[in-house]
Amino acid sequence: MLLMPTTMSIIGNSANGSADYGAKHPATVVPSTIIVFLPGVTEQHQEDVRNSFEFAVRAATKQVAGINYARWHRVFESVLHNIHWFNLQSESGRAIQRPVLHIIPVSDSERHLAKEALRALQNPDNEDALRLFCDQHPTSNAAREDVQRLFFGGGGRCTRSAKFQLTFCSEVDGELSASSFFIQLLHSGGATEVTIEFHKHGLNTHLYGKLRSHLKKRLEGSGESKQIPIQY
Repeated sequence: MLLMPTTMSIIGNSANGSADYGAKHPATVVPSTIIVFLPGVTEQHQEDVRNSFEFAVRAATKQVAGINYARWHRVFESVLHNIHWFNLQSESGRAIQRPVLHIIPVSDSERHLAKEALRALQNPDNEDALRLFCDQHPTSNAAREDVQRLFFGGGGRCTRSAKFQLTFCSEVDGELSASSFFIQLLHSGGATEVTIEFHKHGLNTHLYGKLRSHLKKRLEGSGESKQIPIQY
């Protein structure tokens, strides 16, 4: 099954539908996830996405140990739904052989932003963000090598199991959505399988607003919260 039509732009119909290649756009890393904010997302909604995704990631990680990544993702989605995110579109997973950035069906401008964010991760100045994204890798070098192989290609095969999410966040006429590619890297018996699936969620901002402060306080009070911004 194809993830989406190969020419689709996930940003939707908006005056900001074509990103400026020369502009500076923010991205943020939370555990196992890089969130690329497309032009037009307000600062408040960027914070809502960061906090929602970190909260769901940490809840799933506490409930699911090891490499049962499919179950981990089900818990992640369940937590998102509990905090007023809702499903807009899902495509089941499939095995891939080519680099992730070569096959995700997004617009050229969206692909460019993702490339720049992932390249920025490999800059030594962003080592903390790299380690947070690759939170199952033992060293920075191992993380850097697998990001290169998995997303850009070249340099041999990945040699460890891991999970990643690449999320594009957009806002059109006040409606917020997050389009995520969930990638599972499973290594067993000398063989590595890479699968990818697609999930698009919207946020009920009215209902979320009622728990916004409580969720933020829970993250801050946990002593574990970590969100690292990247400029590129």
